[in-house]
Amino acid sequence: GSTYRALVAGSVGEQFRDVAKIAEVALKELAEDEVLVKVVYAGVNGGCETFRARGEFAFASNRESDSGFALGAEGVGVVAAIGSAVEGFAEGDAVCFVGSGFAEYTTAKARTLWRVPEPTAEMAALRISGLTACAMMEVTGQVK
Repeated sequence: GSTYRALVAGSVGEQFRDVAKIAEVALKELAEDEVLVKVVYAGVNGGCETFRARGEFAFASNRESDSGFALGAEGVGVVAAIGSAVEGFAEGDAVCFVGSGFAEYTTAKARTLWRVPEPTAEMAALRISGLTACAMMEVTGQVK
């Protein structure tokens, strides 16, 4: 089968640079509700990647992972393939996603994707960093 390159961690460590390595990953068959996305840009979220690498907070399960884990919090790309039950997306659609952004391809549940006009660098940080900034402006800063 086909493979792609991805930045992965074999285990947790003190810093991102201690755990990150390039690996050849096999393309897996999509589940019926999944979408394969060709990554165009990855968002760089330093805090999120540090927590992921250390296995802290929402990423505590990384400490128990025997097979390692993907790196990259968010990104934007183009739909390369869709599962048999996916509706509302087609090959070629630009989408932003959460998870496994530091790879040539990522797989996501269709319901978690957001369609965007184009896969631009600005759209790469939309899902986590952009949404966090918006929430902080509205909630914490009371900006309407």
